[in-house]
Amino acid sequence: MRRYLEQKRAASGVEINVTHVAMKAASLALREMPALNGHIVGGSFFPHSCRDVSYLFPLQSEGGAFASICVANADKKPVGALAAELRERVER
Repeated sequence: MRRYLEQKRAASGVEINVTHVAMKAASLALREMPALNGHIVGGSFFPHSCRDVSYLFPLQSEGGAFASICVANADKKPVGALAAELRERVER
């Protein structure tokens, strides 16, 4: 994993960590297993067409509060792009 992270950081110029890889893996799992990605209404299952993943980010200045940050269609984004988007949204 360490070698993979170092290679991805060097290739993308973005700080990539295990969280970003886990988010990417979760989005790929949702794509591979669509029965895990949907909602039930009136007893019928409706699959989602996108693989969005969220990260629960701790807010240091808010006394234990968290913010949920969603990255849309994470399965279609390289891990470097996913990491860059997450960082930008956390900073915002």
